[in-house]
Amino acid sequence: MIERHSAKEFLDKLRRDEIIRPVTLMGMVKKADDDAAHLMFSLGGTCSEWVAIPEKAIESVEVLDVIRCKDHTHPLVKLQLTQPTSEEACLYWSIARHALRAKPHRSSTPSRQRGGRGLFRREDAHPAGNVEA
Repeated sequence: MIERHSAKEFLDKLRRDEIIRPVTLMGMVKKADDDAAHLMFSLGGTCSEWVAIPEKAIESVEVLDVIRCKDHTHPLVKLQLTQPTSEEACLYWSIARHALRAKPHRSSTPSRQRGGRGLFRREDAHPAGNVEA
């Protein structure tokens, strides 16, 4: 979700050093079999590594396109993650923001964008087991 402020609200936040950069990820999504509380996400444009992201960790989803992957398609989305509240989650969120800033995308082509492992539970730890693409 895009934050919108009046000029006064924005200047107040700026003075208090409260302007934060959200964590936004671009990649493919699919439903998580037998788990309505998560979606499966693959960073970029390949469906080789999927992670389960809980619904409560997602602030907003912007559908960019539907892209072909092998013999099927997936929605290509931009996910904006919610700002965490626990100390541990804040640490991971901060690391993710830093990693995303440190590795600018080399191309606007999703299949060439890499990274993002370890931010969330890996697919092989998903309660539904390995989910076919």
